[in-house]
Amino acid sequence: MAQGLIDVRSGGWLSLLTKKPLKTEISLDGVLADSYSPGDSIGWGGAPARGCVVLVHGMATMGKADHRLVAFAGSLARLGFAALVPDLPGMRRFRPEEADVARIERAFSWMTRDGADSFDRCSILAFSFAAGPALRAAARPAVGKKLAAFIGVGAYYDLKNVLRHLTTSGGQNRPAFPGGLPIRHGKWLFLRYNTELLGLDAHRDRVAAVVSRKRKDEAADVSDLLFGLPEGARAVIALMENKSPERFEALFARQGAKQRERLRGWGMRDVVPGVGGKKFFLHGREDPFIPASESILLANRARETTGDAASAFVFGGFRHVGIEAGFFSIARILDGARFLGFISAVLSAMEE
Repeated sequence: MAQGLIDVRSGGWLSLLTKKPLKTEISLDGVLADSYSPGDSIGWGGAPARGCVVLVHGMATMGKADHRLVAFAGSLARLGFAALVPDLPGMRRFRPEEADVARIERAFSWMTRDGADSFDRCSILAFSFAAGPALRAAARPAVGKKLAAFIGVGAYYDLKNVLRHLTTSGGQNRPAFPGGLPIRHGKWLFLRYNTELLGLDAHRDRVAAVVSRKRKDEAADVSDLLFGLPEGARAVIALMENKSPERFEALFARQGAKQRERLRGWGMRDVVPGVGGKKFFLHGREDPFIPASESILLANRARETTGDAASAFVFGGFRHVGIEAGFFSIARILDGARFLGFISAVLSAMEE
């Protein structure tokens, strides 16, 4: 999550200067969400908000209850923003789902039309892989016409690029695709929780066994688990096992047409042109899960197709979507100053 993005420390400076936000759980036609209001009054009438934002949690089992997200949402409320955090079962199950797109749209609609103190315009801020469903929601007409800004933290552009990064980056300590050295279990977790996306739903138990063995020992032999599986399933495992950048394209081409189409369908190339408002993408230079080049691709695509303002900031103080220990080192003073300028521009765009 974006721990430290503004000030999420318990007892931080915001808590000394501002009133405690009001947090309430609401149901939006079956979509559970937590609302965070500035000040200590019920609703936003007693403490007018500077603007509103729908926060979209990433792949986290706790969903909207993740302590980092709760702290971050509280910080935004202390800064004067009304925040709404919908619960996304797909993201809690570590996979993109169309139903989550509808949930995000419903949350945005509530903030701009249905809420007791609705806003003319609102922003969406999404973390990590949740940027996929969030951007798709932002591209829907009902959302796009009222979108003030879209902010993606550690977002992705193309899942093929992400798979390339997770499987082949870091060979001989030279990334095959811009990004940090991948955390090897990342690709196995992606496989474990995305069997439907990869066309392996019929073989979930066997996939789970492969993942369990590989997470314990990357070099473990899994040929016994692959015995009897169809070629398509074995091709997916071969792609995940591969570490050679030179072999990636050939192995990817072995994937079934439906699997490749599903991955392409969750890509953002055709989605970004439909997203209005200002767009900001923040990414860690050494991100081990999603390469920083993905945020640059998102911003470039937005500039090419929409003509709207789009900014990408690749930051040395981030790993994935959290600030590293030692962020305030002397070596990062200039980077930190640029970061604060970026955050200032984001907050300004979020204001009505």
